[in-house]
Amino acid sequence: MDKDKFIELATKYLSNEATFEEKEQLSEFLKDEKYNEMFIWLSENWQNFSLKKSTHDFNIERGLHKLTKKITLFEPDFVWEDQKYVGLHRRNSFLKVAAIVAIFIFIGIFGLYHSNRNIQENKQITFNVKKTLPGQKSIITLFDGTKVILNADSKLKYPSRFNDSLRQVFLEGEAYFEVKHNPQKPFVVHSGELSTKVLGTKFNVSAFPLDNNIKVSLVEGKVVVSGEKFFDNSREVQLSPNQQFVYNVKSKKGKVRRFNLIKEIGWKDNRYIFDNESLSSALMKLGRAFGVKFELKIPDNRQYKIKANFNNESFWTIIEAIKYATKLNYKIVSKDNKIEKVIFSRAK
Repeated sequence: MDKDKFIELATKYLSNEATFEEKEQLSEFLKDEKYNEMFIWLSENWQNFSLKKSTHDFNIERGLHKLTKKITLFEPDFVWEDQKYVGLHRRNSFLKVAAIVAIFIFIGIFGLYHSNRNIQENKQITFNVKKTLPGQKSIITLFDGTKVILNADSKLKYPSRFNDSLRQVFLEGEAYFEVKHNPQKPFVVHSGELSTKVLGTKFNVSAFPLDNNIKVSLVEGKVVVSGEKFFDNSREVQLSPNQQFVYNVKSKKGKVRRFNLIKEIGWKDNRYIFDNESLSSALMKLGRAFGVKFELKIPDNRQYKIKANFNNESFWTIIEAIKYATKLNYKIVSKDNKIEKVIFSRAK
């Protein structure tokens, strides 16, 4: 049963016991809007419940009976598909916690998402999704006062309202955050395999799907970045201002380093610094910024590097500068009077 599997994966994740494979399975579940909302709801109640009650005092069999009774209020014909939760008292400590969370999540699932959501209708959380196209940026002000500058070709998913204990958003691409300070309600940005938790600060997250690295760059305050084990068996790292955490998606390793503020965050002000960067990488960023595809028709483009500082320059100024610096020619491909592609090739 999908719900049973989701409960198991979500509970392991929240108790920091999930393996990398289990996190990937959970990520697949979270692509479904229904499970995504369930997970946020579960996260809230997990935190609230852990503050109120010790798991050592929880009676597993009584909890299971209560759980079944609650479910049958909404599903009279409900039966457990297998014996996963029968005899929980003979399982390990994880399943004790799973039983506790199961009570909350099933009450939430059948209260929020079943029978036309009658019970929690007034507290229902809806999500907004803001997408930007290549060549387009957007400024979003969340209802708590947090300001988000969303880079081109990016997507931000955020709730219509935050709950009482946590502020969570989901990012694909790049965004600069100016988080409104609230020590009672942490702000969490989920981006790929990483989660960045803050109370109130300014930072940048870059997590484009095709990039090899996910980068979190801190400008002010403090952030805690968590995920799979990064280094020295650590699952999280705390950053101070002017520090950047770089996580390699392929190696599953991360490192902390200093960073150039304008180079990493200048995009929001149309500033681009390339310090001996590969031409293909620079063109990818510029293509995203201007909404134009770039193509390199050269045998080995790894030999081409670029060193430049563009401060709010026009598209034509930039490609002419690249032509001058690389000694390459370019060809413009247009469609419906709009530039569709720029092809760089060696001069004949």
